[in-house]
Amino acid sequence: MKRQLDADGYDVTDDTGRGNRLPVVVVGIASAVVITVSAGLVAFTMSQPRESEHTARAADATVFTALGRTVTGGPEAVTAVLPTTTAALDGSLPAPAGLAAGAKDQIPARVLDSYRKAESTLASESPACKLPWWLLAGVGKVESDHAAGGKVDDAGTTTVRIVGPRLDGTVVGGTIVRDTDKGALDGDLSFDRGVGPMLLLPKTWQNIGRDGNGDSRPDVSNVDDATLAVGTLLCSADSDLTTPEGLAKGLVKFDDTPTFASEVLPWAMHYRSGAPTAAASSTGSAAPSTTSEGSTPATTDESTPTTTASPTPNPTPTQAGPGFTTQDPSTPPSTTPPAVPARPAPPVTPTPGRTPVPPRQTPTRTAPPPVQTPTRTAPPPAQTPTRTTPPPIQTPTRTATQAPTRTTAPPPVHTPTRTPDRPSTPTPDRTTRTPDRTTASTPAVAVVTPDAGPNARVDDRQTSTPRAERTENSSRAERRERARDRRERNDRADRTERAERRGNDADGPDVASDLRR
Repeated sequence: MKRQLDADGYDVTDDTGRGNRLPVVVVGIASAVVITVSAGLVAFTMSQPRESEHTARAADATVFTALGRTVTGGPEAVTAVLPTTTAALDGSLPAPAGLAAGAKDQIPARVLDSYRKAESTLASESPACKLPWWLLAGVGKVESDHAAGGKVDDAGTTTVRIVGPRLDGTVVGGTIVRDTDKGALDGDLSFDRGVGPMLLLPKTWQNIGRDGNGDSRPDVSNVDDATLAVGTLLCSADSDLTTPEGLAKGLVKFDDTPTFASEVLPWAMHYRSGAPTAAASSTGSAAPSTTSEGSTPATTDESTPTTTASPTPNPTPTQAGPGFTTQDPSTPPSTTPPAVPARPAPPVTPTPGRTPVPPRQTPTRTAPPPVQTPTRTAPPPAQTPTRTTPPPIQTPTRTATQAPTRTTAPPPVHTPTRTPDRPSTPTPDRTTRTPDRTTASTPAVAVVTPDAGPNARVDDRQTSTPRAERTENSSRAERRERARDRRERNDRADRTERAERRGNDADGPDVASDLRR
């Protein structure tokens, strides 16, 4: 309040400042309301379920099935699995194949503890998921029969190496997956294999691996770690797993084939419907284990199986899933494929009205008896005939004869007749008669026997020149003579024609006629 004095010096009260205190009060009240509302919003936000970083990482991870197929988990896969999940939740799904009616399958105590721990951890991290332990138990049964029948130690690590089929392209429904871990997890330096209680490929574990037993070391062969990783992957679908559609979305995140859902859900419903007695692990009864990643200890209710001191024999169901085998973990990595149990072939259902055809029996082929090769006998050596030297031929005395003189008559000259009414002289006939000539053949040389006397008869057969040679020499001589005659006739005809042409050009046809004469 502002102090004022009157004329006498006394204080005078000023009431004009009272109206200025109202805005201050309003501002104070408004500030209190804002603070209250902000605090309420923060509390509401903190109370809402939040997606953990592990779930977000699993949602974006690339996952592969135990047979090497890449999981897509699209709407088509959800639609294909939805009828199976609906039948499972409404209780109309049949019992697992190979399990006797009324029998109860047992879960090893240490493995069951891992399923319950994963359920509790994910209830805190992803409460909207509502992951049930019996769903993880169904997956563990199909993949490795609960860690090969509970072969785990107190820390949850398997005492044997559990591996799936070798993905070298020979497995039905599988693909080829080359080695990605240098044999560190699966013990194979050539191809990858599913490893651990959940049969996770090394590259899948690299994307979704988690630490479930609190040792700060994710291990694919540890049942706590592997179970928590698979549960996180099922919850990464951001759906309620207690509804048919949400359950379908969760299953296709792990394996998007309809076969996987039809194999897992019968076992999951079997564990859900009753309280199977938990069998002791192969290493003894289950020991208490610590929780990890801020999870709360699992509580036991009426639906939780209890642990008994003495195990009860397990029924032997039909093998489902991709199949697995166990190895000594100390065995060094090898490139040779170990024996993998083959999956049984599905039964053949005959078509009504058709008679099934029996399988063809391959006849046994009998090897034919060996063929005996006959012994070859060498032929006797050929005898070379003795050549007889013929007697020397006596050369007869050749008597020369005088060749006759050949007379050739000159060819006649043809005089053409001049035609008055034609300006030019017709071309004379160039055809000339071939003169008759006598061609003497080469006389034969007669051989006269010296002692026959002067009147001895000449024998042509005893001539020194063979008859064929004489005939050939005569024919060559005749051909040469005829060729020479043809050349001479052609030369004369050419000279005559040239003279006629010159005569016609210079003096007329009379000159040419005179030349021809």
